[in-house]
Amino acid sequence: MSLKFSVVLLLVCLSACASNEGITPEDNLPNDRGDTDREATPPEQTVPNLPSYEPLIGSSSNTISQLRGATVTARTGNAQLRNATGRVRHNGGKLVIDDGLYKLADENGFDANGEAENEGVTLRLVNPNGQYEYASLYSTSYTVDADTYTAVGAIGIATRDEDMPTTGLASYSGDSVYAYTTQTGTGFAGVGTFSADVDFEGRQMQGYMEVRTAQNPFTRETVANPAFDRIDMDRFIISGTSFSGTDMRPSNNGTEVAITGANTTAQVEGQFYGIARTSENALQPDEIAGEALLIGDDGNIILSFIAD
Repeated sequence: MSLKFSVVLLLVCLSACASNEGITPEDNLPNDRGDTDREATPPEQTVPNLPSYEPLIGSSSNTISQLRGATVTARTGNAQLRNATGRVRHNGGKLVIDDGLYKLADENGFDANGEAENEGVTLRLVNPNGQYEYASLYSTSYTVDADTYTAVGAIGIATRDEDMPTTGLASYSGDSVYAYTTQTGTGFAGVGTFSADVDFEGRQMQGYMEVRTAQNPFTRETVANPAFDRIDMDRFIISGTSFSGTDMRPSNNGTEVAITGANTTAQVEGQFYGIARTSENALQPDEIAGEALLIGDDGNIILSFIAD
């Protein structure tokens, strides 16, 4: 039961915590989010042209963009991290998002509030008009074969294969939303920061989240002394325009804590989005986003992250 409860916590936190306290344009992290803080390879003799990418919502173009992302789907006693794909015709055209379990199709795309609907199922973007141009977190709920699933995910305009750099370094900083649940159904959820360092030549990266708030998302009461204040995630492998890993290590005050108990497994799936020019005229993906799932005998953590 706690697996589905974790997603429910995260759904509530996405709609309540994140919109007010976490993922807002005004609530910037200490590091500047601009593209100029990226470390990059030395500039080319010829400045490369900046490829054209449309934003996830708000575009007046009639072009079609491919969507990629990840989602955690859960029902009672079961949770899975899945890849998501889709496409969107901008300027009010058809939207399709398929997580391998359910395919949502809206003939009119996202509305001004960042919502899409199909046969009573609504998918809601988190902060669609915020600082992230190409990617967004989202939440939804649907029924398949009489089973009701709740889902949280990340989706956006994927960086094209031909635009992925093969050299250079980059740093990204942004936001996260998480939920921790024990097997007895207790736990907490909140928002945090997220940071990642990428080595495009080595095709690897590492990241971490730090807890900013911890609370009961239903009562909004603050949880004093949460069981962890940071999660490190190392050894991501880049493949194409996506990355994945199996390393999640919660810690509290610098000491690792095994809060999910024995037989813990971890899965992280993420994607690069859009394109940007660095201060040294190199081209690199503008944003990253993804999902992480840590499951053990004693509990689980679900984490959504996004950064630029």
